[in-house]
Amino acid sequence: MQLRPRFSVLAAIGIQYSISATPLAIGGYLTFILGVGGSPFFFYCFLVAVTGQMLVCLSLAEIASVYPHASGQVFWTAALAPPEWKRFLSYCNGAATMLGWIFANAGTYVFAAQIWLAAMTVRFPDFQSEPWQAFLTVVACAVFGVVLNVWLFRWYPYITTFMVFFINVGTLYVFVTLLVRANPKASASQVFVDVVNETGWESLGVVFLIGFLPGCVAISCFDTAAHMAEEMEIPERQVPQVMIGASSLCALTAIPMILVFLFCTVAPENLLAPLGGQPVFQVFIDGFASDALVAIALAIYCVVYLSSVPAAIATASRLVWSFAKHGGIPFRGWVGRVDPAREIPINAVYLTAGISTLIGLLVLGPTTVLNGVFGAGGVCFFISYGLPVWLVLWRGRGVLPANRYVHLGRFGLAVNVLTVAWQCLTVVFLCFPLYQPVTLDNMNWASLCAVVGLSVFAVNWFVYASRHYETPKALFVSGIHGAGRHQA
Repeated sequence: MQLRPRFSVLAAIGIQYSISATPLAIGGYLTFILGVGGSPFFFYCFLVAVTGQMLVCLSLAEIASVYPHASGQVFWTAALAPPEWKRFLSYCNGAATMLGWIFANAGTYVFAAQIWLAAMTVRFPDFQSEPWQAFLTVVACAVFGVVLNVWLFRWYPYITTFMVFFINVGTLYVFVTLLVRANPKASASQVFVDVVNETGWESLGVVFLIGFLPGCVAISCFDTAAHMAEEMEIPERQVPQVMIGASSLCALTAIPMILVFLFCTVAPENLLAPLGGQPVFQVFIDGFASDALVAIALAIYCVVYLSSVPAAIATASRLVWSFAKHGGIPFRGWVGRVDPAREIPINAVYLTAGISTLIGLLVLGPTTVLNGVFGAGGVCFFISYGLPVWLVLWRGRGVLPANRYVHLGRFGLAVNVLTVAWQCLTVVFLCFPLYQPVTLDNMNWASLCAVVGLSVFAVNWFVYASRHYETPKALFVSGIHGAGRHQA
């Protein structure tokens, strides 16, 4: 059974925008200005990262306009790979994509829980959160996401549309209030010139490269719309519109906000031990100098981060549902089932939320392991996004039909090549530890966690998927602008 169209372009943009909330979420990385290159590297690294990430977005949007499908890059890989390799490569992409989204879901729950507990700490200084409280908050966030994705899903497109406006209004509030209230402001030299390197890496080039993390995380999740393809009226047009539109919105709103954060960080030394553990809240406390204004900002952040939970579940569950019904994981009949009354893959929603919540148990352990799991999501997305683009380059851009909605034209080859180069560069340095000497407390475990996760899917291939996995079928019968849908 198929899912029915229910998301407009704006509503789908709201899903991706809710997950990233870039202009507000970028404040969570302000500790980078203390030693990882200082304010200049924070700003310039973001500009470079945005450019690189938009190249990835354009490459994927062009492919999405040809092959709209709820499996996203899993189907793109199958469609672009040579016949003898398409089944195996499609499965590999599905494994990487599913891991990436499960890790991203877990991270979304944890970050939302941390924001809520930090807000409690700011408002009630005597309150000190315990790890078990953090996990219960993770569970509460997951339950909230499931409720919106199952019982209240008929209203969810209206909620995501509203969140586009809410995030931008919240951004405008923070933007104006910091500019008016924060005093004294940093000088132009401090923001654009004075490099600070406390990382232990002797080369400023290395420091610059490891400083790409905020930009890479802030402009990401390009396949969000792709996995909602079956719930859009004209996915071959709307999916790339959402991919490019949402990513551009994130970039264009984040750049001025970064400048405001950098100029209006009144007491940078306070970011070493921010109240509630959230540097952006410390910036508000120091800059606003008003409990009422801080309380409004805390409420905005709590709502925005909570809204990311159902958005992440909606996206990931469609991927899990599609991958399961094609035999990528066991229990395909149960996971791949669509509830006939609600027309929602309810079991995939439950499975996605359940596994991600279990990963959230890591809040009870060392933060290095938890951060490693979230970093592993970036490594998995590198494989996931990379495979279709690599196949286009390998087989030649002529493999894509000429009448596609997004056509990069004569710039296509350069964009694809630069995309691959950018991905190879970032996946290496995103696995670097930020500080030297490397210890158990600051080690970057992302690559190890990714290898462990992918090893599980490798075992699954030999035990189950090699006998049951079928590559997804095209969503449209008569080409990319065909009029009829069929069961994918």
